Amino acid sequence: MTPAQLSIRFFLQLAAVVAACRGVGWLAKRYLGQPQVVGAMIAGVLLGPSLLGAVAPEI
Repeated sequence: MTPAQLSIRFFLQLAAVVAACRGVGWLAKRYLGQPQVVGAMIAGVLLGPSLLGAVAPEI
């Protein structure tokens, strides 16, 4: 891969992580009554090897 392709992939992955943290953080605050940082930690578990890596390791 060229450096340009790598940077595009990196920024898309970064955007996905930030969007997931914001979305799950909002859900945790609204429905669970928890701080947004708890939602961000939950998003990290969902996106990490614990769940997403076990379900779809090729992603």
